[in-house]
Amino acid sequence: MHRALEGVFNISTHILSRIPGGQATQYKEIALKMGEHGIVEKEFAQTKLVEMAKYRNRLVHFYAEIKPEELHQIIQNDLSDFDVFLAAIKSLLANPNKFGLTIE
Repeated sequence: MHRALEGVFNISTHILSRIPGGQATQYKEIALKMGEHGIVEKEFAQTKLVEMAKYRNRLVHFYAEIKPEELHQIIQNDLSDFDVFLAAIKSLLANPNKFGLTIE
């Protein structure tokens, strides 16, 4: 889970670094900017991506507090959030000009 969340935010940071005004240093800020720039739906960014950012921080800094039941619940109910994120990235890659980007 930790690696998947790191992947989401590494990809997001890379994309945002190529957009004027897109740079962000905090994970929550990265999530919100993805919505502000229309890379993902704004509501998805404000809810699901922000939750992913918070959970990533918990996994890194408070991993001993995470219970197996909590992780199981996330796996059962929230893995589709990764699919939503990946669909947005595929859309961006298919049409980078929409975001003022080029694929190098």
